[in-house]
Amino acid sequence: MPNAGNTAVPERNWFLLLAIVIGIIRGVAQLYDQCRVVLAEGNLEDWLQLAQIAIDVAIEIIRGVARFYDQYRTTARMCYWPNN
Repeated sequence: MPNAGNTAVPERNWFLLLAIVIGIIRGVAQLYDQCRVVLAEGNLEDWLQLAQIAIDVAIEIIRGVARFYDQYRTTARMCYWPNN
């Protein structure tokens, strides 16, 4: 079996996916917490800060998904087409 050394590599993808999910949960929790504060105070500056946090969370989600896709693609290439 020429691919015997690469059989454990796809497991890293699950850890990366778990990290993405944890990041999304943490980002949403932070956004929810900030939203409660903004709604309680009703300050315009807080709304702007909330919008910035929402944008940051969205960017991190996109980056995490892109990292997962890139890692998955690289791993699949190594495992299934080791000579390429």
